[in-house]
Amino acid sequence: MLVFMFLWKRIPHHSWDTAKLMTICLRQALFLGLAVVIVLLFHLFELLNWWIMLMIFAVFALVELALDH
Repeated sequence: MLVFMFLWKRIPHHSWDTAKLMTICLRQALFLGLAVVIVLLFHLFELLNWWIMLMIFAVFALVELALDH
């Protein structure tokens, strides 16, 4: 979450307050963590291919883009 917060602070074209940035960073960190857990579960059950991993991360990236305000 701190990495996302650092990245969002460096983007100058947004004038969001700290609470808005914190909610966005928390959501992105949760999505990234959930995607990594799902990828690890697929790897544990020996179902993981490189393209399945890309599809899992693409789903979370598209959800994040849909939730972008």
